[in-house]
Amino acid sequence: MAFSNATIRGKNLKRFTGIIPFAVAAVALLAILYLPVFALDAYYHTQNDYADHIRYAGWIGENPGRIPAHILSHPLFQVLVLAVSRGMGIPLELSAVIVLFGSVLTLVWIIFSHLVPSTRMSDWQCLGIGLGILMASPVFGLFFLDHQAYFGYIGINSYHNPTILLLKPFAVLIFLGSIRLFEPDRQTLGFSLGMAAAVLLSGLTKPNLILCLLPALSLMAVFRWLRGRVVQWLPLAVVLLSAVLVLIAQYLLTYPAGDSGIAVAPFVVMGSYSGYLFPKFLLSILFPLGLGIIYWREARKDPALVLAWLVMGFGLILTYGFSETGRRFPDGNFVWSGEISLFILFFASTVFFLQRKAQTKYSQLDFLLVGLWSSHVLSGIAYYIFNLLRDRL
Repeated sequence: MAFSNATIRGKNLKRFTGIIPFAVAAVALLAILYLPVFALDAYYHTQNDYADHIRYAGWIGENPGRIPAHILSHPLFQVLVLAVSRGMGIPLELSAVIVLFGSVLTLVWIIFSHLVPSTRMSDWQCLGIGLGILMASPVFGLFFLDHQAYFGYIGINSYHNPTILLLKPFAVLIFLGSIRLFEPDRQTLGFSLGMAAAVLLSGLTKPNLILCLLPALSLMAVFRWLRGRVVQWLPLAVVLLSAVLVLIAQYLLTYPAGDSGIAVAPFVVMGSYSGYLFPKFLLSILFPLGLGIIYWREARKDPALVLAWLVMGFGLILTYGFSETGRRFPDGNFVWSGEISLFILFFASTVFFLQRKAQTKYSQLDFLLVGLWSSHVLSGIAYYIFNLLRDRL
């Protein structure tokens, strides 16, 4: 027994000492990739969402009365930027860069931690897949027709809005937790409270995730209940109630009685961005759509993928079917529902594919799916380079 314990301790020590250089290299790689993008947007590109949100962060500390109501309804990014700025004694711009880089590190860690135990890939392979998910974008095949790599498509990863970047770690964490609501193992009170806190924080970052998740979870729960399958009703109720309360409070704060509201407006906002909506929609979801078609029989039985597609469905309804009215109409804020839901679907589809391929050999159709996944990542790399050099192109 002593020999066995010593062997186990030796293996754990070897694993620990091996992960340290990997973690350092991973953080360095992420810093090289993301710090320039965040710094350019925070310091150099003054006419963008960063400038507005950084200015609002300053107002929170100096004159909260100047902040628009729609910002006060989800102020987490501004609060974090102000807290880091004052805690470290640094400018708000640098604080914003640090907050966003911390968000990316957290997101990569969540994805990496999920991939390692569920696939047979090495740490570096899991990191590479995680970076691919973070880099993926629509396949902008119509670029030479309208010279657009973003407008009209449903984004997967964009860089110009800091709150959508901060939302993504919460989105993946909440999605992974939501899957557990339909598993046999009974969830603890701590899990329920943790999910409620994550839902609250995601809503305070940007409400677009829970706008999609609330109806998706409800529909999936009813569907599974009718088929006699497992539903963890108590933690589900906690999650749904948290989402409802956050959304009601945000609605009342954002649309008190002013000149803006919410309207059903099919294709009005997205149609103002591009005249090629259907082909751009298909180019935005090539890999998830291809996976769903090729693996239809298995995919429709996988709770994670079913939930991801339900979230995506409601994201599409909000993106294409709704708009704000009044002076907030041009902002296109419902479009973010499409981006966050497609990010979740792309993540879930990637995990589903890798889990299947850890057990079976690759077929010709699998190589087609690898090609579709790679086309999203290669387009994302081009989009990333464009964001670095857009003032010079």
